Amino acid sequence: MIERIGAKSILPKPGLDKAMAKYKPYDYSQRVMIPVSLEEQLVPGTLEFAIQTLVEDRMDMAVFEERYQNDETGRTAYDPKIP
Repeated sequence: MIERIGAKSILPKPGLDKAMAKYKPYDYSQRVMIPVSLEEQLVPGTLEFAIQTLVEDRMDMAVFEERYQNDETGRTAYDPKIP
């Protein structure tokens, strides 16, 4: 059972069995088409590095995981930690 909120957003009704959120794997050391390593772009001491560290190591992502559900047939989503 799914409850519609607004035009596009959907949330599960309270009390339903919660499935575990599935996300696509990501790797900051992976290179993109332009030979740039995202890991090398995050220089310690910069705002970008601080934000990435907070999101990766200290931010509780449970609020996103509770609201996002997909079943075994659904496609995996991008992890909310990815900027």
